[in-house]
Amino acid sequence: DFPIANGERQSPVDIDTKAVVQDPA
Repeated sequence: DFPIANGERQSPVDIDTKAVVQDPA
């Protein structure tokens, strides 16, 4: 959960970071 990615204005970097964090499951 990043403040920049809070709401509909999500930065590509934040979205990519979340994907990477949830990837190693």
